[in-house]
Amino acid sequence: FYLEDESNQISEDGHRTNERNAWIDTGVIAFLPDAAGTLRELSRSTLKCCTKSGLAELYEEQKMAAKRQKLDSFDGALNKPADTPSLEAFARSTAPKICLYGDMLHALCTLSTAATKCEDDPGTTVMGSLSEKLGKLDLYTCTIPSGSFVHLGTTCELLDFLTLGATGVADHNINAINEANGGSHLQRYQSFGRSMSLTRRSDSFVSGFAPEHTKESIVLNSVIISKSCKNSIIGKGSVIEHCQIVSGSGIRIGERCLLSGIRGSVKGSSFHVPSGMCLQILPLCQSMKSTETTLDGVMEVPRSFACLCLGVEDDIKNAPPKTLFGLEFGDVLQRSGLTEDDLWDASIPSSKRMLWNAKIIPVLSSNDGKMEFDCSLLDWLNCLKGSDGPLTHAAMIGLKKWRESCLSLSEIRQRVNSVAESSYRSSVSSNGSREKRLAEFSDILIGRRHEPCNFDFILDFVAASFCVEGARVCLNVIKEVLAALDNVALSALSKGHLDVVGRTMMTMSFLLSDVLDSCKRCTNFEESMGSGGDRFSEDSMTEIITGLLHSRIPPEVAVGSIFSMRNELIASDDGAFYPRLVQECCDFLERASSAFLEQCVSGKPSILARTSPISIGTTATSSAPARIDLSGGWSDTPPISFEFGGAVACLAVLVDGKRPLRAQCRMVKGSLGIKLRTESRNLSDETLVHSAETAIRTLGDMADFRNPFAECALLKCALIQLGLVPLDSIVEGDGSSIQPHLKKFCQTDLDDVGLEITSQSLLPTGSGMGSSSILGGCIIAAIAKCVGIALTGMGETPMMEVNDSSSLIHAVLMLEQLLTTGGGWQDNIGGLIGGLKLGTSDAGVLPLQTKVQRFQLPPTLIRELNQRIILAFSGKPRLAKDILRNVLRRWARRNNEIMGTVGGLVNGASEAISKFQEGDLDGLGDCMNHYWQSKIAMAGAESGVEPKFVKSLLELLSSRGDIVGGTLCGAGGGGFVSMLATKGKTSKNIEAAVEKTVLDGNKLGLDCFSWHSCAVSEDGVKVSCLE
Repeated sequence: FYLEDESNQISEDGHRTNERNAWIDTGVIAFLPDAAGTLRELSRSTLKCCTKSGLAELYEEQKMAAKRQKLDSFDGALNKPADTPSLEAFARSTAPKICLYGDMLHALCTLSTAATKCEDDPGTTVMGSLSEKLGKLDLYTCTIPSGSFVHLGTTCELLDFLTLGATGVADHNINAINEANGGSHLQRYQSFGRSMSLTRRSDSFVSGFAPEHTKESIVLNSVIISKSCKNSIIGKGSVIEHCQIVSGSGIRIGERCLLSGIRGSVKGSSFHVPSGMCLQILPLCQSMKSTETTLDGVMEVPRSFACLCLGVEDDIKNAPPKTLFGLEFGDVLQRSGLTEDDLWDASIPSSKRMLWNAKIIPVLSSNDGKMEFDCSLLDWLNCLKGSDGPLTHAAMIGLKKWRESCLSLSEIRQRVNSVAESSYRSSVSSNGSREKRLAEFSDILIGRRHEPCNFDFILDFVAASFCVEGARVCLNVIKEVLAALDNVALSALSKGHLDVVGRTMMTMSFLLSDVLDSCKRCTNFEESMGSGGDRFSEDSMTEIITGLLHSRIPPEVAVGSIFSMRNELIASDDGAFYPRLVQECCDFLERASSAFLEQCVSGKPSILARTSPISIGTTATSSAPARIDLSGGWSDTPPISFEFGGAVACLAVLVDGKRPLRAQCRMVKGSLGIKLRTESRNLSDETLVHSAETAIRTLGDMADFRNPFAECALLKCALIQLGLVPLDSIVEGDGSSIQPHLKKFCQTDLDDVGLEITSQSLLPTGSGMGSSSILGGCIIAAIAKCVGIALTGMGETPMMEVNDSSSLIHAVLMLEQLLTTGGGWQDNIGGLIGGLKLGTSDAGVLPLQTKVQRFQLPPTLIRELNQRIILAFSGKPRLAKDILRNVLRRWARRNNEIMGTVGGLVNGASEAISKFQEGDLDGLGDCMNHYWQSKIAMAGAESGVEPKFVKSLLELLSSRGDIVGGTLCGAGGGGFVSMLATKGKTSKNIEAAVEKTVLDGNKLGLDCFSWHSCAVSEDGVKVSCLE
């Protein structure tokens, strides 16, 4: 404790000092055996009525004596003896007024001071007996010269100590705080708190809050759960202790509040405590006479609770009061309509009236020891603190409830059931809430439920506790959650549920990503980074993932290695949380997730049926239209397509009258190896824009097939998918000849046969019209035709088809997985199958299986559609993989927005087909508009999916009534824009209108667009042979 004193003090070496800080006592007194024996002797004699057992014994003797007197002297109604007084009254009249400091300690001797002698006769008075007995004992003090201590005498001092001691406020900021608060004691609070390793969170569970809305608060031994994150906040500098608050309508706690012991269910609107308030719930004994336990030692069940509510700066002993609830006392009376007579008994004179003895503490009733907190009790306080006007109707109702039964603080002190309160505080445990939440994660993931895994309690802990001292604690909490997720993954793996394993690893990734973001928002992030050495190894990660994908490492071994490496990456050398490599760890977990999800798409490797190859020297050619997605895109993307189920409405189209995606393949005698060539040509005149070539002579030449930026990677993936070489045989640097594999692949006995494959695209990279996937389909079709591999879907397509592992559609889907672009099946279906169709995939069917239903359109509708479809290239390409990664991260979280959006996409696909069947192209335009907004929602508004110039184009044409709908093709972010003109207008009209806007000086970024004709293609992929 610290005592402020103006007088000079004596230092430990006997010298006077000018310091104003004097050591007085530690608050702890130890009685050695002789002293303890003396006290026991006094408790059986002089001080018998000062002990609980002695007082009860004397009281029983008094009652028996009174009973005998009553029997002896009772003579009817006359001379009736007085009733026996209560235990409390008996204690007040019998027990001596003994002060620990003023009487007992003064009676003791010290080395330098004799005991205070009492002039009373030791045999006749209590004080004389104390002096005679205790004066024979010596008092010693034990000090720690190098120690430090603080005195916390007010609520404000407690708040300052806990908040400054736990936050780790930078030292250079404390000086400014000290100046603002008029003293250097705040520096002591901070240094003392640091020495005690105070933290913002201890044995607590906080959920339903954004981390930035709680990180500057202190929560101790509490469970705080809000089911409305939008309306919830715990203000800066507030302290919550020993509370269990669960609210379905939000929790709003202002700044610099102290909440203690709030418990039970919350009734009414949101739990709202205004700034600067102290709110405490305490159990009461049933009456002043009640004890905290029954005669048989069982704790009394509280039937009532005191709701202490005051301003943290209210002076409860000031007479008359200056403030109440932090407001001018007179103003509170005036606005509430209360009078002093409502608060004090007439027996208390004005000069003695203070908050201490004012009846301002409401008493809440409970029948079973469990209370319900009615939030309307706080309505009038929020109204008082929130405005200067009269109380509202709701506030007056709250005031009426407040006044139904009130006690004063002095009365509360005598009735508090401290045993019940201690028992309650011991029962508050965050472990139960945390374990329950971890069990929920397991149920959600193993049960394949489309619900979010809510880690906000971890983020709250990290945001509040991450610092140099708290980093180790943070790691322990994070590891506890990761261990629970590990168990989920291992359990799912043992059952062959690879989709659950993949989702769980994605969940780990976004958990760690969110933790990293929370750490970065901490003011001391850089100084808390710690050291971790050079433990990041891209090669080790790649070896694990590649080994898993190529079946060189058993899945259970791979999973163990993944978890082990993860734990190494997030821990520093001294066992604390190490944020520096967390992002690499997140990327690693995403790659591991993709590896397991890839196996969900492919299933077990299947052997494709063989047919006769074409003759050597003959060229197999294939071509396909592009596609426009009308609604449902993203629902086709794994894992969405097999976790939720997908549906996409799409249309095969010619661009400028051409089938823009093509491939050729031929076997060449007298050549060795494989020659691969990709060509990008101009759409208008088909002149060569860019080309790339590579030769494959060894197995090692295939090793970069998973890199979408590698030369001819798409062609390499097509060869692998068709079975040229087993995946597990492809190793970087392997010099083994490709020729034995090629000879078998081409079904020839010739040793000098080679293979030449060329792909050709007339669409720019990142067109959004499915060019990569459709081109992959053309490549696979040409190769399959050349070497004699039987795939369904390479000829006339029936009106309804199921695409199994032997179909061209499925082969292209697998090609996308090998290339790691991870696309869905809508591109394959959209361009490789002609006309209008609805593609679907069912949830829970593994490996992934797609179905296609074609719809025959009337010629008149096709003609109108061809006139009204508008196609414009934005001039900005995009790689679908960039946006895809963001979408899959959002899907992994399963928040309400993303779930609603995916459901809308699936339903929108069927609606778009219905509009076609009804001949309602204007309605189709509405579907396209809704579809575009859903695409933006899937990727996130900040993802760049909607470039400003595209937004300007669609807004301009819509506002002028030129179009009824429009969307960027594919994932968005660039590429082609497809629009549907208003009836009576054509593509030429729209192009002219935009050009006029540009010429008028309102470019809006529209001068980069190029315009192209678009027409429905009734044919999908076509395969033929050229001699």
